[in-house]
Amino acid sequence: MSPHQDREPYEVMYADWAPLLGVTLPQFKIQSRERHLKNLQNLKSTYGPSALTIVDIEKNEYLFVDDDIEKVTGVPKTRYMEKGPRYILRKASIEHISGLISSTIHQRMFFGKLKDSDKDRYVFNREFSYRGAERKWVLHQIIKHLFNPRKNVFAVAVLQTRIDNLKTFKKFRYFVFDKKQNQIVRPVGHCPNERVESLTERERHIMEMIAEGKSNQNIASALGISYHTVRTHRKNAFKKLNCSNVLEMAAILGTFFRDSQD
Repeated sequence: MSPHQDREPYEVMYADWAPLLGVTLPQFKIQSRERHLKNLQNLKSTYGPSALTIVDIEKNEYLFVDDDIEKVTGVPKTRYMEKGPRYILRKASIEHISGLISSTIHQRMFFGKLKDSDKDRYVFNREFSYRGAERKWVLHQIIKHLFNPRKNVFAVAVLQTRIDNLKTFKKFRYFVFDKKQNQIVRPVGHCPNERVESLTERERHIMEMIAEGKSNQNIASALGISYHTVRTHRKNAFKKLNCSNVLEMAAILGTFFRDSQD
């Protein structure tokens, strides 16, 4: 019988840490927290009051809670730490739960296929908004994963920001960011180039004409189609590109054509 057979995975890992690192697991976590903390504090948002927390995933408790947490959530720091990370998940609306589950599955599948040498290249981000204690909206956003020497995530750094003036209420999203390519690569379709490639030939042609400054009526006359058909193509293309105005659309097209020439 294996000496580890009747022990929990966490206990087995804990027993292996001291000879592997020369420090105990709690000491390693404290050292990692201190090493990352200064740089993480620099990421605090300018949108409103923000607070940084570092969550120990293995033990479901906080490694660090910012003193400004009460300004953001309306909950005193001591009370916030007592409630633990599950407090945030309880605050998330029921519509977020499926997103949290599916994004966790996608995260495991994505990183499970990578070589250890490639894992630091990608950042997996989740974010959602919830109501704080003062009925103010808070954006909860994972901004960094903390890895042990075996390239397993043991904690996440989370930024929480009051978003009274932002229109991100009740939304949930996740994405994988490729630091080398400097772009989102998952889910498929979030990468700007993939969005352009999803356009039909007619939609892309119309987007190029719009980027050149032509009006809907000019485009309709040039292509021999109705004004309303141009508007329909424009609406569908903007939706595929995930943009809300011509400037955003032109920037996405410009990036696509530059990358195509390289």
